[in-house]
Amino acid sequence: MTKEEMLKKIIKQMESVIIAFSGGLDSTYLAYIAYKVLGDKCLAVTAISPSLSGEELQKIPSLIKFINIRHQFINTNEGNKEEFLRNDKMRCYFCKKELFSALMDIAKKENYKYVVDGSNCDDLDDYRPGRIAAGELSVRSPLIEAGFRKKDIRFYAKKHNLPNWDKPSTPCLASRIPFFSPITEKKLKQIEEAEAFLHQIGCKILRVRHHDTIARIEASPRDLKLILKHKTEIVNKLKSIGFAYITIDLEHYRPSGKIN
Repeated sequence: MTKEEMLKKIIKQMESVIIAFSGGLDSTYLAYIAYKVLGDKCLAVTAISPSLSGEELQKIPSLIKFINIRHQFINTNEGNKEEFLRNDKMRCYFCKKELFSALMDIAKKENYKYVVDGSNCDDLDDYRPGRIAAGELSVRSPLIEAGFRKKDIRFYAKKHNLPNWDKPSTPCLASRIPFFSPITEKKLKQIEEAEAFLHQIGCKILRVRHHDTIARIEASPRDLKLILKHKTEIVNKLKSIGFAYITIDLEHYRPSGKIN
């Protein structure tokens, strides 16, 4: 049995599911397979929050149309809660608990048996306090249960011609702010605008880490060349949105991001 066949078997046994749908590769692939197996017995739900960039939000309708799955947007309130805004090392736990609690409420009201997320086995190798929240609320992770790693998801997503099969990971904007530096809407907007501008000039794999007055750009070696080519435009743009100093991290982009 292939991993995808195992995934389909697991989802079929669930009978009906709500999928935490961020628009990233993992949740897109999971939603695609869930719809193939369960049809109208699955629902994709996207949380609108200041931590989700406008760029990512705009891509979601086309992904939903491609999959043909039922979908709805909801608003979550982590941005108004002190435990999230203080930004300690459990930040992700509080955010995921807010999200999963909201999805559980929908599941109870609309008689879905399970809430599922797109976590994969690679996530088990990293610091992910959001997994604690998933466990507390009995959220299942079918991709982990079926043994999927990121490379497997990308392989099958490409096989099925999913529009975002080669999409880099895009964690929430709050992940660009160092732990114990309070999260504010202003900081999230600065990060969002800075990264959107860098994407406009052609950069693909990058993060803009927010260190108060300093913007620290992590980028792939390929994108670093592009950044240096457009350095004057980048400096002018990032200063215009409130950064005083714009730096390039010589260690390049790395998924976990050394922000502390």
